[in-house]
Amino acid sequence: MLPAGVTGERLQSIADRMAEIQRSWSVDAGQFDPAREIQIRRALADYTLFMSGFFWESVKAGSLTRHYVREGKRAFRFVAEYHRAHGQAEASLYQTLGARFETYAAVMSYMRDVHLGADFAPWPHPVFARIR
Repeated sequence: MLPAGVTGERLQSIADRMAEIQRSWSVDAGQFDPAREIQIRRALADYTLFMSGFFWESVKAGSLTRHYVREGKRAFRFVAEYHRAHGQAEASLYQTLGARFETYAAVMSYMRDVHLGADFAPWPHPVFARIR
């Protein structure tokens, strides 16, 4: 399920999530909530890894591979630094996810092909078309 922004609309793209981060820091808009940035960045990291791995054909077709990898790594690093600054053990997990982003995306793609078969690969798959 896609996360909802402060205005209630679903955050469907990287751009939507980045705009939501800006809104969370907007003092004048009345939606000032900097603590929400960590939630948005975590969702962004998960989204980019999932899409880059499980639906890489869709990402590749849109010429978005580099963008997804860059933003996913950046989001995982941000989350890792947040947890490190708070002395939380999760920091090393997020640091590893960011550092090995491409490897984990490739593993997800491999698992999809092996466990779901080649006919699952076309995007959008009917199972996920209903989720919107």
